[in-house]
Amino acid sequence: CAMAATTPLLFVASVAVLYIVGKLIHGGNGKVNSGVYANSRAISRISSKSFQPVFANNRQARVKKLFQPRSESPLSPPLKSAIDSLIKENDIVLFMKGTKDFPQCGFSNTCVEILKRINIPFETVNVLENNVIREGMKVYSDWPTFPQVYIGGEFYGGCDIMLQGYETGDLVDTIEKALEAKEV
Repeated sequence: CAMAATTPLLFVASVAVLYIVGKLIHGGNGKVNSGVYANSRAISRISSKSFQPVFANNRQARVKKLFQPRSESPLSPPLKSAIDSLIKENDIVLFMKGTKDFPQCGFSNTCVEILKRINIPFETVNVLENNVIREGMKVYSDWPTFPQVYIGGEFYGGCDIMLQGYETGDLVDTIEKALEAKEV
Protein backbone atom coordinates (compact mmCIF):
# COMPACT_ATOMS: atom_id res chain seq x y z
CA CYS A 1 0.00 0.00 0.00
CA ALA A 2 1.39 3.41 -0.89
CA MET A 3 0.08 4.93 2.34
CA ALA A 4 2.10 2.50 4.47
CA ALA A 5 5.27 3.44 2.60
CA THR A 6 4.79 7.20 3.07
CA THR A 7 3.72 7.12 6.74
CA PRO A 8 7.28 6.64 8.14
CA LEU A 9 8.49 9.47 5.89
CA LEU A 10 5.79 11.80 7.17
CA PHE A 11 6.71 10.91 10.74
CA VAL A 12 10.40 11.66 10.13
CA ALA A 13 9.53 14.97 8.44
CA SER A 14 7.28 15.94 11.37
CA VAL A 15 10.03 15.16 13.88
CA ALA A 16 12.51 17.23 11.85
CA VAL A 17 10.15 20.22 11.79
CA LEU A 18 9.57 19.95 15.54
CA TYR A 19 13.33 19.77 16.13
CA ILE A 20 13.92 22.93 14.06
CA VAL A 21 11.09 24.80 15.81
CA GLY A 22 12.54 23.73 19.16
CA LYS A 23 15.94 25.09 18.17
CA LEU A 24 14.37 28.41 17.19
CA ILE A 25 12.41 28.69 20.41
CA HIS A 26 15.21 27.72 22.75
CA GLY A 27 17.99 29.55 20.98
CA GLY A 28 19.83 26.40 20.00
CA ASN A 29 21.41 25.97 23.45
CA GLY A 30 19.93 22.53 24.05
CA LYS A 31 18.18 23.61 27.26
CA VAL A 32 14.45 23.16 27.35
CA ASN A 33 12.51 25.93 29.05
CA SER A 34 9.82 24.50 31.28
CA GLY A 35 6.21 25.50 31.02
CA VAL A 36 4.03 27.13 28.43
CA TYR A 37 4.88 30.60 29.73
CA ALA A 38 8.60 30.19 29.04
CA ASN A 39 7.95 28.94 25.49
CA SER A 40 5.54 31.76 24.68
CA ARG A 41 8.00 34.28 26.13
CA ALA A 42 10.75 32.88 23.89
CA ILE A 43 8.49 33.05 20.84
CA SER A 44 7.46 36.63 21.56
CA ARG A 45 11.12 37.58 22.09
CA ILE A 46 12.04 36.16 18.68
CA SER A 47 9.12 37.68 16.82
CA SER A 48 9.19 41.09 18.44
CA LYS A 49 12.93 41.73 18.35
CA SER A 50 14.22 39.80 15.38
CA PHE A 51 11.52 39.82 12.77
CA GLN A 52 9.55 43.01 13.35
CA PRO A 53 12.14 45.34 11.76
CA VAL A 54 12.51 42.98 8.80
CA PHE A 55 8.76 42.88 8.20
CA ALA A 56 8.43 46.64 8.67
CA ASN A 57 11.24 47.36 6.21
CA ASN A 58 9.84 44.96 3.63
CA ARG A 59 6.35 46.42 4.01
CA GLN A 60 7.67 49.96 3.57
CA ALA A 61 9.67 48.95 0.50
CA ARG A 62 6.65 47.23 -1.07
CA VAL A 63 4.40 50.23 -0.44
CA LYS A 64 7.00 52.62 -1.89
CA LYS A 65 7.37 50.44 -4.98
CA LEU A 66 3.60 50.28 -5.51
CA PHE A 67 3.16 54.04 -5.53
CA GLN A 68 6.26 55.02 -7.46
CA PRO A 69 5.50 56.18 -10.98
CA ARG A 70 7.01 53.98 -13.67
CA SER A 71 10.03 55.57 -15.23
CA GLU A 72 9.35 54.12 -18.66
CA SER A 73 6.49 52.46 -20.46
CA PRO A 74 6.71 48.70 -21.03
CA LEU A 75 5.98 49.44 -24.70
CA SER A 76 9.17 50.91 -26.10
CA PRO A 77 9.17 52.43 -29.62
CA PRO A 78 11.22 49.54 -31.11
CA LEU A 79 8.87 46.97 -29.56
CA LYS A 80 5.80 48.86 -30.83
CA SER A 81 7.16 48.97 -34.38
CA ALA A 82 8.04 45.25 -34.25
CA ILE A 83 4.51 44.40 -33.07
CA ASP A 84 3.00 46.70 -35.73
CA SER A 85 4.92 44.99 -38.51
CA LEU A 86 4.14 41.48 -37.21
CA ILE A 87 0.42 42.22 -37.06
CA LYS A 88 0.38 43.89 -40.50
CA GLU A 89 2.38 41.12 -42.19
CA ASN A 90 0.10 38.31 -40.95
CA ASP A 91 -3.64 37.91 -41.40
CA ILE A 92 -4.16 36.40 -37.95
CA VAL A 93 -1.80 36.67 -35.00
CA LEU A 94 -2.48 35.02 -31.66
CA PHE A 95 -0.49 36.25 -28.69
CA MET A 96 -0.81 33.35 -26.31
CA LYS A 97 0.68 31.42 -23.42
CA GLY A 98 2.55 28.57 -25.08
CA THR A 99 2.69 27.53 -28.72
CA LYS A 100 0.27 26.13 -31.30
CA ASP A 101 1.54 22.64 -30.59
CA PHE A 102 1.77 23.05 -26.81
CA PRO A 103 -0.59 25.67 -25.37
CA GLN A 104 0.15 26.30 -21.70
CA CYS A 105 -3.21 27.80 -20.79
CA GLY A 106 -6.76 26.58 -21.30
CA PHE A 107 -7.86 29.87 -22.85
CA SER A 108 -4.94 29.83 -25.29
CA ASN A 109 -5.76 26.23 -26.16
CA THR A 110 -9.38 27.20 -26.88
CA CYS A 111 -8.25 29.93 -29.29
CA VAL A 112 -5.86 27.57 -31.07
CA GLU A 113 -8.57 24.93 -31.45
CA ILE A 114 -11.05 27.47 -32.86
CA LEU A 115 -8.53 28.70 -35.44
CA LYS A 116 -7.63 25.13 -36.38
CA ARG A 117 -11.33 24.28 -36.87
CA ILE A 118 -11.76 27.28 -39.15
CA ASN A 119 -8.76 25.89 -41.05
CA ILE A 120 -7.04 29.21 -41.60
CA PRO A 121 -3.28 29.78 -41.25
CA PHE A 122 -2.28 31.86 -38.25
CA GLU A 123 0.86 32.94 -36.44
CA THR A 124 1.42 32.68 -32.70
CA VAL A 125 3.67 34.50 -30.26
CA ASN A 126 4.45 32.82 -26.95
CA VAL A 127 4.26 35.64 -24.39
CA LEU A 128 5.71 33.39 -21.68
CA GLU A 129 9.10 33.40 -23.41
CA ASN A 130 9.64 37.13 -23.01
CA ASN A 131 8.32 39.32 -20.20
CA VAL A 132 8.99 42.49 -22.25
CA ILE A 133 6.61 41.30 -24.98
CA ARG A 134 4.02 40.17 -22.42
CA GLU A 135 3.97 43.52 -20.60
CA GLY A 136 4.26 45.52 -23.83
CA MET A 137 1.29 43.74 -25.39
CA LYS A 138 -0.90 44.64 -22.42
CA VAL A 139 -0.20 48.31 -23.14
CA TYR A 140 -0.35 47.93 -26.93
CA SER A 141 -3.82 46.39 -26.93
CA ASP A 142 -5.08 47.97 -23.73
CA TRP A 143 -6.16 44.42 -22.84
CA PRO A 144 -4.72 43.00 -19.59
CA THR A 145 -4.97 39.27 -20.26
CA PHE A 146 -3.88 36.63 -22.76
CA PRO A 147 -4.62 35.28 -25.30
CA GLN A 148 -5.04 38.26 -27.60
CA VAL A 149 -6.16 37.78 -31.20
CA TYR A 150 -5.43 40.19 -34.06
CA ILE A 151 -7.27 39.78 -37.35
CA GLY A 152 -6.40 41.87 -40.38
CA GLY A 153 -4.19 44.17 -38.31
CA GLU A 154 -6.94 44.91 -35.77
CA PHE A 155 -7.38 43.69 -32.23
CA TYR A 156 -10.32 41.26 -32.17
CA GLY A 157 -10.33 40.26 -28.49
CA GLY A 158 -9.53 37.53 -26.02
CA CYS A 159 -10.76 33.99 -25.64
CA ASP A 160 -14.28 34.86 -24.52
CA ILE A 161 -14.88 37.22 -27.44
CA MET A 162 -13.32 34.78 -29.88
CA LEU A 163 -15.47 31.91 -28.60
CA GLN A 164 -18.62 34.02 -28.83
CA GLY A 165 -17.66 35.15 -32.35
CA TYR A 166 -17.06 31.54 -33.38
CA GLU A 167 -20.46 30.46 -32.04
CA THR A 168 -22.33 33.34 -33.73
CA GLY A 169 -20.37 33.27 -37.00
CA ASP A 170 -18.95 36.77 -36.47
CA LEU A 171 -15.39 35.43 -36.25
CA VAL A 172 -15.55 33.80 -39.69
CA ASP A 173 -17.14 36.94 -41.15
CA THR A 174 -14.40 39.13 -39.67
CA ILE A 175 -11.68 36.85 -41.04
CA GLU A 176 -13.28 36.77 -44.52
CA LYS A 177 -13.58 40.58 -44.58
CA ALA A 178 -9.94 40.94 -43.51
CA LEU A 179 -8.78 38.54 -46.24
CA GLU A 180 -10.91 40.32 -48.88
CA ALA A 181 -9.55 43.72 -47.85
CA LYS A 182 -6.01 42.40 -48.15
CA GLU A 183 -6.61 41.11 -51.69
CA VAL A 184 -7.99 44.46 -52.90
